[in-house]
Amino acid sequence: MNYNPAYPFYLNSINNPDNPALWVDGSTYSYRELAEQACRIAVWLRQATNSRATRVAILAHREICAYRGILGICWSGASYVPLNPAFPDQRLATIIESASPDVLIFDRKMLERATPELIRAYAGRILLADGDMDNIHGQSIACYGQLPEQVNITEPSFVDAEAEAYLVFTSGTTGKPNGVITRAGSLDFSIRALCERYPFVASDRFSQFFDLSFDFSVMDLFVSWGAGASTYVVPDAQKMAPGRFIVDNSLTVWTCVPSLIKIMAQMKLLKPGIFPSLRLSFFSGEMLAEAAARLWQAATSNGVVVNLYGQCETIIASLAHTCDLDAAVVDETRSVALGTQLEGIFVAIVNKDGSFAEPGIRGEIAVSGPHVATGYLENSQRTREKFRDLEHPSYGLRSWYITGDLARQDKEGVFHFLGRADNELKIRGHRVTLEEVEHHLRQCSGCDSVAVIPIRSDLGGIEALRGFIVAERCNEQKLKTSLRQSLPQPLVPKRIHPIRELPLSRNGKIDRAALALISAALD
Repeated sequence: MNYNPAYPFYLNSINNPDNPALWVDGSTYSYRELAEQACRIAVWLRQATNSRATRVAILAHREICAYRGILGICWSGASYVPLNPAFPDQRLATIIESASPDVLIFDRKMLERATPELIRAYAGRILLADGDMDNIHGQSIACYGQLPEQVNITEPSFVDAEAEAYLVFTSGTTGKPNGVITRAGSLDFSIRALCERYPFVASDRFSQFFDLSFDFSVMDLFVSWGAGASTYVVPDAQKMAPGRFIVDNSLTVWTCVPSLIKIMAQMKLLKPGIFPSLRLSFFSGEMLAEAAARLWQAATSNGVVVNLYGQCETIIASLAHTCDLDAAVVDETRSVALGTQLEGIFVAIVNKDGSFAEPGIRGEIAVSGPHVATGYLENSQRTREKFRDLEHPSYGLRSWYITGDLARQDKEGVFHFLGRADNELKIRGHRVTLEEVEHHLRQCSGCDSVAVIPIRSDLGGIEALRGFIVAERCNEQKLKTSLRQSLPQPLVPKRIHPIRELPLSRNGKIDRAALALISAALD
């Protein structure tokens, strides 16, 4: 079979051209209008790269140019690499060098900010998706406004199931982000699996909350457009307090990270029945605490709260649970159950020796199915560690992604989250390994003996990070300023403390439990 995530959008642009597809910055774009803009970019990409680019990076804020850019990249048959404008230039340059895109699409604000070092990290064609400039740091560029208009909307270019659909980067243990490769067939499967599980309709109004570099933004866009619905981009200024936006735009499908619930509760913005239009609310990216789920459920009295479980390596979701808080709360973590598999997906609990555990036994979640990524970009060792061929007593020999999440499966087949088997965390949806933050803290401080631990929220999830450095004293503000040159803001420790020595466990590793006690005493 041949695939293209933009194809459902194309069909709607032909069959329902006047239906709203996107609301952003106060403007509404119909399916036909957005298709014309995307097609305009797709035609240029084909011409600029002699028929087809294979990989196109896009560095743009959540404005119209970003959405027509992503859609246009997919339309052309290329893979898109979403880059986060909030990332520091050093991190962006590292990702660009790793991805080696054929074309880089900027928005005006990012192009004006771009340093010579960032431009030198990339040597291909550049397209400015808005504004009017002809060069940047001596390198010539093309401008969207100068591209030929597309009167006739042409079909998207189809690709093979094994072709790369998009490439996203996550935290790595060595200080260098890992690129996760997603196939076109896998993306198509994930979109269909979610649409089969939940009754999305053309009249739905989806939120677009996530940064475009987050893998879950795929649901905000392609699941919405696959249903012929409209997507409403939550303005950055309202992301921490989106209640008025939900009400004013009568949103029906909401997606975000669970930590937002705590923020809104602290601001006293959650009241029973406040969001009557919402019929489906999806939370993903972090543990969904029982208390947080109860607060949101009360606020959406006419709707359903769904806990989605997935990773970048398993597109959008593998497990889903419609919250039944009386029957599916994990005693150890007071969190909502992860739920059951979506159709066509295999999930199991694996022991340390690679055998599969019986129901009720604690182990590591392993996921298999058409939605699983192919591996990590130019990191064969990490790929071998996390993607393994294992023989399951019921499912046979399959390739499994080993998630690092600890859980157990009950007799009814429901999975329950119990924590992590490693030092990987989610902070407001940002995936981070403590080792990566420690790597950068060593570089910034010049000290080898450092440690980083999470600060946990009383409503579940991770609120921030706290760093420790073996020294008599440290210039905390200088260290944090230096860390911001290489790490996204949520990954920079909220506090950094000098300490005489790091507590160690019996096997000589950092005793993070002991550091947590020290951290609690500091508050």
